[in-house]
Amino acid sequence: VKTGNEQQQQQQQQESNVLDQQWSIEERLQALNKSLPSGFKTTKERMSEINKGLNKLGLSSIYTTNNNNSTYSSSSKLLIDEKSEEEQIEEIMAQARDEVAVAKQ
Repeated sequence: VKTGNEQQQQQQQQESNVLDQQWSIEERLQALNKSLPSGFKTTKERMSEINKGLNKLGLSSIYTTNNNNSTYSSSSKLLIDEKSEEEQIEEIMAQARDEVAVAKQ
């Protein structure tokens, strides 16, 4: 059987442990916040870097950025919408013929 003094000491010890744990969490969060980069890139900046990388590879993205917001490129949309089914099939067949010619070499 614990005396009132022992119970009080145990309760104080538990409270001290809780405060130590809370302080430890706060310290870790502060350290984590300090390790984060100071400024995050905007969507426009990230898309610009992605498009630059794609351009270096000879590719392009239908997702472009303009001054106000991010939109789908109207020129890419026109290329998709303006072609008839026959034109699309002909382009696919031409690409297949080119691939066969390259494979034969």
